[in-house]
Amino acid sequence: MVGKKLVRKALNNNQKINNQSNSLKNKFILKNKSEIKLIMFDYDGTIMDTFLLSCHVYNRIFKEFNIEKEFTKRQFQELFETDWREALKKLNLITKEQWDRCGEIYNEHTADYEDDFRCYPHIEEILEQLHKKYILAIVSNGNKKNIASKLKKCNLLQYFDYISGYEQGEKPSPKPLLKCMNKLNIKPEQSIYIGDMDGDIVAGKAAKVNTVIAVTYGYHHHTRLQDADVIIHKPEELLNIFM
Repeated sequence: MVGKKLVRKALNNNQKINNQSNSLKNKFILKNKSEIKLIMFDYDGTIMDTFLLSCHVYNRIFKEFNIEKEFTKRQFQELFETDWREALKKLNLITKEQWDRCGEIYNEHTADYEDDFRCYPHIEEILEQLHKKYILAIVSNGNKKNIASKLKKCNLLQYFDYISGYEQGEKPSPKPLLKCMNKLNIKPEQSIYIGDMDGDIVAGKAAKVNTVIAVTYGYHHHTRLQDADVIIHKPEELLNIFM
């Protein structure tokens, strides 16, 4: 019932977008909408709310490497990068040994918070509706096996026809998006990519997808997302765009 109410609300009412900045783009008309077949999603910061978890991981990294920093949310938004090694370079962590240890810290910390993984509000109802009309996929720089496990735990795995992690290539390279479209035999002009970081936008544009949608509720501040074709502020706005 909640899902049906949400869909009716999104379909019958134009969502009022928070215009905190006049620079935010609020374009909701897709090019050749009737031809769209595939919606590709990033995972962290788009489907799954893992921002605070990542902040905790980096605080552990600060402690491990004696980095005396206390970041605000805004500072973490500037630190995080699509390629996590680029974020570590900002902290002067540049060797393979340091990166390997940071990877171990991430794995240890996420295991400690296994029960705290949550998707964003209303994501399940939204995916349920989108799946009726479109093919859905995940294209992430994360671990494919872990992503599938978390999606299953949140009752979301059933909605995705394809999942890729770093094993299939890493953004901001367009390669993982191109592999996804090739695997599903769908053209770029029939595809959409949705992500929360500027590297997602770079990857989507390079893959020449129909439209790149950026979300402001994830990892990057809206000031880093201005090159997206569409910017949204909450998941429910997807129904306004696609349904």
